[in-house]
Amino acid sequence: MTNFLKDVNINIESTLETGFIFLYLYKLYTMLTKKEVLESFDTLPHKFEAEDAIEKIILLEKIRIGLEQSKAGKVVSTADAKLRLEKWLK
Repeated sequence: MTNFLKDVNINIESTLETGFIFLYLYKLYTMLTKKEVLESFDTLPHKFEAEDAIEKIILLEKIRIGLEQSKAGKVVSTADAKLRLEKWLK
């Protein structure tokens, strides 16, 4: 039994390590560029709250992640989305 637990721990550690590496590479690949951020700031008024700039950056990041998910085929059809909404709205 003890050997089994040791094997399980090794697999868990290996899986966690692989997950962290994947997450790091995913974040690195999907990082925003300075050019993208500066271009989005051009749409802000001359004077603005820091919160407005932060919201812009968060929106850019979410759009970028969504585009990457779409390229990877991680999408939901309109029919599936409607079914999910029906369940949520009940």
